[in-house]
Amino acid sequence: MSREYSGSGTFASVTKTGIVALIPRRAQQRTVEHFQQRLGGSLIAGVATRTRAGIPSGYREASQILDLAHATRRPPGVYRLENFLVEYAVIRHAFVSGSLASIVARLMTTQPVLYETLEALVRADFNRNDTAQNLFVHRSTLDYRIARIAQMTGQDPMSRRGAQVLRAALVAHTLAREP
Repeated sequence: MSREYSGSGTFASVTKTGIVALIPRRAQQRTVEHFQQRLGGSLIAGVATRTRAGIPSGYREASQILDLAHATRRPPGVYRLENFLVEYAVIRHAFVSGSLASIVARLMTTQPVLYETLEALVRADFNRNDTAQNLFVHRSTLDYRIARIAQMTGQDPMSRRGAQVLRAALVAHTLAREP
């Protein structure tokens, strides 16, 4: 069941996972800011802009963007496709997504501390000082864990390529685990 919101042309309906809103472009910024205020700043929104005929594809895109924002543990805010170009491309291809997820799956099942370390590295954008501080571990402990992650996954988290692959692998694995 959907209903119009505040006479603005915005229609919203409640689903199992949250609220889906169709917001006219002219009212988009104002309406999202209003929802942010009402929810105490805890809103994570996925946004896709479409014409009336493109509403179904826009809904799918916005839903996937929202999933990516949650999977990458982004803070509350408004996210669009350009915030997740690589991750979005990955999840659109099941074979690639599955292959990437398998890279970190073994960490999750056999070395949860290393998986947690990888998550912290990604959240800190691979900054070792920030990661060590966030995990409350000594820098040498973090360096040991990074070496173990590289050994177990075949990807060096401190190289550009390894960081890209591991970031995408973590997103793919997180989304594969969620219903």
